[in-house]
Amino acid sequence: MFKNKVVNLSLMSVLLLHLFFPIQVIAETFLPQDPGSVYDDLTGDYGVLGIASQFHVFAKEKTTINAHTEGNVATSVLSATNNFGTSISTGDLNKEINYAQSVETIISSAETAASVKRSNKFIVGPNNVITTENDKIIVNGTRLDHLSVDEFYQDREDAQYIDFNKEFENLMLTSNMLMSLDPLKTYTPDDFPDMNNRVIDCTDLVGDQPYVINVAASVLAKNTPLRINNPEGKVLIINVVDAPTNFSVQSQIQYNKRSNHQTEDFSDANISWNFGNLTEKLEINAPFQGTIIAPCADITVNQSQDGTIIGKNVILNATTNRWDPNEIFAVPNTHDDTTDTTSSSTEPSTSESSTEPSTSESSTEPSTSESSTEPSTSESSTYPGKNGKQSDTSTTTSSASSVSSTNESDEPVISGEGTVESDGSGTMQMNDRRENKVALAVESNTNNDDPSTKNVQSQNQQLFPQTNGERNNLWIMVGAVLVYVVTLLFYRRKQV
Repeated sequence: MFKNKVVNLSLMSVLLLHLFFPIQVIAETFLPQDPGSVYDDLTGDYGVLGIASQFHVFAKEKTTINAHTEGNVATSVLSATNNFGTSISTGDLNKEINYAQSVETIISSAETAASVKRSNKFIVGPNNVITTENDKIIVNGTRLDHLSVDEFYQDREDAQYIDFNKEFENLMLTSNMLMSLDPLKTYTPDDFPDMNNRVIDCTDLVGDQPYVINVAASVLAKNTPLRINNPEGKVLIINVVDAPTNFSVQSQIQYNKRSNHQTEDFSDANISWNFGNLTEKLEINAPFQGTIIAPCADITVNQSQDGTIIGKNVILNATTNRWDPNEIFAVPNTHDDTTDTTSSSTEPSTSESSTEPSTSESSTEPSTSESSTEPSTSESSTYPGKNGKQSDTSTTTSSASSVSSTNESDEPVISGEGTVESDGSGTMQMNDRRENKVALAVESNTNNDDPSTKNVQSQNQQLFPQTNGERNNLWIMVGAVLVYVVTLLFYRRKQV
């Protein structure tokens, strides 16, 4: 009888110990593979948007996923409380890449498992704690059920799979360039007398591809649908002009009778919306179709959206779908006419007077602008093309408010006001990827490191120290001692 009581008491002690101090499974130490550079994986020529066009979300700082996201992500900081990853697998998309320098939150069901038609590559920064359990990856304490060990990679110290600072410098210049192109047509609310039947018809537009159209922000602020007819599938660049710093899109975008849906067929993704560099907060409050280019904005998506999302911070509160845009290419044309000088209404003037538009005297002389700070000349890296190599070599003169650049023959390409100038042979024109492909050399003039990511990663390192095995062993020892002490006290009490 006494022995039974001792055994029962011991079992009760173990159960109580497990209730208050659960014994964790000891995770194995694991060193993921070195991912190399994004340019080793994305070796194509993706036009002026570069590698950003190969991700559903491309965010310089943080991506917050609060709803199902049907696509891949590249971001400095990831907070995902819902699924992400392209689940449709028909064979068009051979490989899906995700990159998060710092993983703040992630759920176990994130990403879509690989199949015979598609492989995965998931990369994180060096300050995340990575272990394994039963051949599954554990990221900062969360097990990822849909990724194998072979699909997981981690940056080495002082290495980045994607340099977001460099990429966004290029994207800002690209947005400025697109905004300054001479549009084939400009639409304002007056062009839509019937608010219930608003249509932008691209059938009769003539000119070089892609078609560049300006749309006043006040058009998108209306709460009735805006239909885009593009039956020939030409590449469209729609510049949203006169947008305030904080802007909300209220118009549902209907494109070629297409509905928002999951897909990995991107052949009809021919529409991109450029919001420029002055928009700081952008909300999508109606179903939207097309790539969003707003490299300086905090973008919040509250309704379904199809296309790439390029922003400073991205918050997804509604289902979104990957729909990679067709490449955008631009070169000077060979016409004999003189160069048009165009200034976007959403870009700030960098001339001495803020109320006068900027101008350039001729197509063979670079434009100049006065600034309160002395300009400094520095060597600039052009937009990376295939394998991350530079597509041209240029010299950039930068100041506090202007960026001017020259090509090898000292002819102006981009002025500080976003003016497009040729090399003496004509204006800038753009072509569809299915016709003549040539890349626009976009230049960057700064390369400042952003310490915010390092700070977040350092915090995560403190939250998830690499002592899981030692901590588990400690609790096991404490439990054994407690069981022994309780049993010994009970035995002595019976003896008395």
